[in-house]
Amino acid sequence: MRDTASQPPANATGPPDRPIAAQAVIGPYRLVRLIGRGGMGVVYEAVHQVTNRAVALKVIDLDDNQLKHHLERVTHEAMAMAALRHPHVITCYSFGEDGRHLYLALELIRGGDTVGLVASSGGQLDETTIRTLARQCAEGLDAINRAGLVHRDIKPANILLDEQGNVKLADFGLACVGQPPAMTGAGAAGIMPEPGTPAYMPPEAITAECTPDIRGDLYSLGVTMYYWAVGRSPFTGSNGFSVMQRVLTGEIPHLATLRSDLSPELVAIITTAMQVRRELRQQNPLAFLRALRGEPATDPAAAPTSSPTRASPSASAQLAHHPTPPARPTGSWVTIMGVGVGAVAALVAVLVAVLVLRPDSTQPVRATLTEQIPTDPTGPAHQALGDGYRLLWLGDPLVRFRENGAVSYARSGQHLHLANDAWLDGTPAPALIRTLAASGEFSVELVMQPANLTQEGPARIFVIGLTQRAANFMIGQSGSRLELRVRTSATNPDGTRPHLVSENGLLTGELQHVVFVRRGTLQVLYVDGKRCCAIDVPGELTWDPDYPLCVGNDHRGGFPWNGSCERLVLAGRAWTDQEAAARYRTWAAEGPIPPAR
Repeated sequence: MRDTASQPPANATGPPDRPIAAQAVIGPYRLVRLIGRGGMGVVYEAVHQVTNRAVALKVIDLDDNQLKHHLERVTHEAMAMAALRHPHVITCYSFGEDGRHLYLALELIRGGDTVGLVASSGGQLDETTIRTLARQCAEGLDAINRAGLVHRDIKPANILLDEQGNVKLADFGLACVGQPPAMTGAGAAGIMPEPGTPAYMPPEAITAECTPDIRGDLYSLGVTMYYWAVGRSPFTGSNGFSVMQRVLTGEIPHLATLRSDLSPELVAIITTAMQVRRELRQQNPLAFLRALRGEPATDPAAAPTSSPTRASPSASAQLAHHPTPPARPTGSWVTIMGVGVGAVAALVAVLVAVLVLRPDSTQPVRATLTEQIPTDPTGPAHQALGDGYRLLWLGDPLVRFRENGAVSYARSGQHLHLANDAWLDGTPAPALIRTLAASGEFSVELVMQPANLTQEGPARIFVIGLTQRAANFMIGQSGSRLELRVRTSATNPDGTRPHLVSENGLLTGELQHVVFVRRGTLQVLYVDGKRCCAIDVPGELTWDPDYPLCVGNDHRGGFPWNGSCERLVLAGRAWTDQEAAARYRTWAAEGPIPPAR
């Protein structure tokens, strides 16, 4: 963290493309020029000072009270984008906070957006271009759908183009898994719209009568294709409410009367995508792509291939008891991963695993994964740990253990051992939530071995996400050191935000014993038995089921942390200083922890 980043650049209020002072630095990024500004902050072209990678750096001043209400949206955007890697989805390189700024480092796209493309093409695009753009958008949406996500803000301005003219879907600030973020006010006439752009919102997003799914994104893509064809949205009005009323009726000028040169097949694709009833649209991006290729349509009443991936209670109940030999694992799925603001509270992660931890006895049960994790992205890969303890996976080549990787649990459900070069992330089971949140006091013990600190950060290895008034324990990277951090989006009575970074970085290449303690509102970090830092966070501690538990090397943001998480202990009672110091002495005497066998 640099002193020059503690204040916004002196010329930050200048027009887009204005050069930035050479010493202006935010996090590890040197600012080059101001690209633009909006209601959610400022975007700069910036360069990483170690890797020299050019990025688009979205920055929010955390001391600006008018911007604080955007923090949750930026967090959602970071997490959703970090969970995806696809040629037609913009890449998120890193996400962090340098004390007073929240920043999101994104792939720098220099080709503009489809609004500019339409304007430079005389107000309309030819059919070949419309089909090409639509195909690439649908391929990107297919990746989003397979990730169990819903973008919810597809529109011409959010479809960027690289210098070769290829699509990059951007702005995941409204992306969600399952239920959308809670709204605080109702619209007129009983309408309670979700956030979004009215002219491109699907009707169900306006009425909020059902859970968002990928068919809403396909609707928005259909409206966008209409825009590409005629240079304007089919839904216009004097204000947002009148636009939404037109969306709900679905009455628009027929595209064929405005563009007689378009093929009936393309008009039919757009018309189908824009049906008011979502069961009448293409049901998933693959069906949309088949229509673009002229292939036979499937049953329009079929459900989407990948609804938002949230484990149902019935599915959980079916997995509650399934005794199998310890060496043969089963299970199912994943949820939203977040990195909270300041609290760096959790993110949408398609690559997550759910821990179903069930207290029983204190005898350890060890299980070794003997089969390769399937990489089929079309459905969950069911693996199991014996004795009814579940490790639930979504098949994806990025979520894996090495061939000799192993995991073991204590039967109490409080200990998790990870073998070298393995990671695990997911959402805590209800029993674990009750354990940690009931009294607002708990301890988390982590034994880790850092290595290779040359990657850009922050590199999260452990996050325990709570609500906005709680804190996250993170391990972040600064130069050649790892730092322990407590982050929170709570506000002190004097208006400041609690933000604490350890005074001493973790040493490279040595096993480290880290303990995070939450005792009432006090949060304390210990490293190797010594109190490293402490902070008081106002407010009650409660769990939000959408905020996850994450353990291990975090690959989602494109900045892998090379090292190993050797052991995790989730305790139901907060340690005292004396207990933390004594525990380290006991652990140090035990020496390195061998991988589970």
